[in-house]
Amino acid sequence: MAAPTLQIQNISLLDIERKFGLHWIQDPSFFPEWQVEGSNLDEFARPEIDRAKQDFLYLTQMPVAEDRVKMVILSPLLSLAGFFRAPFQTTSEYPVELQSEEDGIRYRGRIDVLVLQDQLWLLVIESKRSTYSLQQGVAQALAYMMSAHSDREHPKFAMVTNGFNFQFLKLLGSDYGFSDEFSLKRSRNELYDVLGILRTLGGILIASEEAQSNRIQPIKPAELPGPI
Repeated sequence: MAAPTLQIQNISLLDIERKFGLHWIQDPSFFPEWQVEGSNLDEFARPEIDRAKQDFLYLTQMPVAEDRVKMVILSPLLSLAGFFRAPFQTTSEYPVELQSEEDGIRYRGRIDVLVLQDQLWLLVIESKRSTYSLQQGVAQALAYMMSAHSDREHPKFAMVTNGFNFQFLKLLGSDYGFSDEFSLKRSRNELYDVLGILRTLGGILIASEEAQSNRIQPIKPAELPGPI
């Protein structure tokens, strides 16, 4: 009898840890990438981020659907982080599948927003309705990262948001960790921090790709050995 196929949205964090052997690392040194100073944003970004927060808070006077979360909050963040420009690619509703070796169960789902460069996944963004807690998206985001984690030497990152709250995840090998949770319900605009982290993650990927491309340099004709 074939093992069943389940939706990733139904997987729990406990299932992720048990079936895929993941370990939650609470040491702050595991995930330093999120610990950046968000107050150093340029003067162009600040009013754009302030406007995004005010627009979202206005819309929350009525039920806010997932697509509005993406449009009002994610679009300006991704644009200001540089993810709508080369060398990055951004896609939505990206289908993924992974299988548990423990019981053979297949899990399928669709990533809300995926940012990548040359098929190297940088960021998985799982957005939920504004009435949902982030916990409901954390397990999904980890499952999505697991589905593309054949390269276990390089970290994958994710951001989970319901519009009001934001949290970043890092997956490296079988270890994962969380950032603090950022909230729009506080007086200070913590979208500054969110944007700062997104820019940091983008810079990390670009630097990693450049380092890898420079690791093996082609031999110039003048450097070739002469006849013996």
